[in-house]
Amino acid sequence: MNNENFNFFANQSVQIDLGNFIISLIVASILSLLIQFFYIKFSSTLSNRIHFSKNFIVLGVTTAIIIMIVKNSLALSLGLVGALSIVRFRTAIKEPEELIYLFRSHFFFKEQYQNRKVNSIYFDDLNYSSIKQNLDGVSDKKKYRIRWYGDYNILRKPIFEIKSKKGFEVQKKNCLLNELENYDLLKSDDLNRIKICINDKFKFKNELIPILSTHYLRHYFISSNNLVRATVDKNLKSLSFVKNLGFMKEYTDLILEMKYDLNLDSFVRKNIDSIPVRFSKISKFINAATNAPNFLS
Repeated sequence: MNNENFNFFANQSVQIDLGNFIISLIVASILSLLIQFFYIKFSSTLSNRIHFSKNFIVLGVTTAIIIMIVKNSLALSLGLVGALSIVRFRTAIKEPEELIYLFRSHFFFKEQYQNRKVNSIYFDDLNYSSIKQNLDGVSDKKKYRIRWYGDYNILRKPIFEIKSKKGFEVQKKNCLLNELENYDLLKSDDLNRIKICINDKFKFKNELIPILSTHYLRHYFISSNNLVRATVDKNLKSLSFVKNLGFMKEYTDLILEMKYDLNLDSFVRKNIDSIPVRFSKISKFINAATNAPNFLS
């Protein structure tokens, strides 16, 4: 940079009209209040909307001040462009919860896959053995479900899963059910055909019946070292097939789940305190079953 250009930038001064400055701050405050109002009223986020929206006024006024200062100084404008070019967000932050639970942790999670709508039909016998074993804390148990992605009622590439758990060891067997393609779980005839197909194909000792379905939106993340996976499930809904057929129940739960190999357990436990949530045992199937029909009473 030659002396002439250096003197030009060094001698730059910021001149702001006081009247316009005050008017701009008032307008920014009013617009921020409007944004706050619409955010509280219409936002679908599960976080504390009122608490989070308090940031809008401060953010709006601060942004207005920065813009008013920068637009009157070429030197500051170029400096701001240079500073912003250093910051690069490679993962879009779609929900405040994801930022709080994941990106502030020591795992440095990043988005792994595109979000998907996850749907499952859960099965049990007439004695509700699977549900009772889970509630009683039985360590050796199995869970049966059909899983697919996309529309909540139309089965697309459905996969039947048998999830076996013995102590801390979990195994899962999968089987693609092409014969159930495009079945509609809201149609009683299709639901009955699904039950017949499952029992005829797998020859269970006790007949299995569809108990309920769960539906939610899942976000996929992976740690910076690609060793720890995490999922965030929200917009959870369940549909009971035992009683109140067709009744959809919605939940406000936001579920964070972490998956990793057993040899990483010490590493995960060492860093898990950086996530400001309390981890506990949870099952969407059991939660939906105990909150929907009263067949266990």
